[in-house]
Amino acid sequence: MKRVGSNVETREVRTTVFVGVLLTVEGKCFEGRLRNVSSRGALMEAPTIPEVGSHLTMTRGPLTAHGKVIRTEGNRFAVLFNENIQSDEWLKPVLSAVKSSPFASLPLKPKTHPINANKCMTNPDSIEKVLNPRIAEELAFVARMLRNTSEVLSKEPGMLSRYSKELQSFDLCDQILMQLADILKSDQPSAAALETSLTSLRLRLLRRPSAL
Repeated sequence: MKRVGSNVETREVRTTVFVGVLLTVEGKCFEGRLRNVSSRGALMEAPTIPEVGSHLTMTRGPLTAHGKVIRTEGNRFAVLFNENIQSDEWLKPVLSAVKSSPFASLPLKPKTHPINANKCMTNPDSIEKVLNPRIAEELAFVARMLRNTSEVLSKEPGMLSRYSKELQSFDLCDQILMQLADILKSDQPSAAALETSLTSLRLRLLRRPSAL
């Protein structure tokens, strides 16, 4: 465990949560989760762990907070905010905490239309032009629903203490689906795969083919 000195009052009441945020450190953006939060600081977890002393920007919907990483331990790290925040505002549901995603403006679920087989494309060339972007949209919708469900469940009394691992699985599924959606939507999917922030996903996608 690494830490630096701070004047955070450890007795301040912190609220245990499990909500997604967008983190920016030295120009790099990645998703994280708030695990507990107070007006002065927060405990977070993310696939990318910033160095102690790093300056960080945390975003959730229209909310933004700036702070410094004061401690790391495993996949978690503590942040001291530059200015006090209204912690209850950060716990309100938002449509999406991922502002950098091309799917951030999409609704929570796809628009439904009457199914008419006569209006479906049948030409393989026409289908190929739109299929990957539409698959990407569906993946993003599924990720949104998982995120929404996990945030609702995490607010139920006792859920975090009893099912923390399961809720973390929701979070991992959300991140995998969103990153796969970004790859499919990209004009350069190979480059997008190389930039995938989830190390385990990137290694699985870029592993060498097995010998036949």
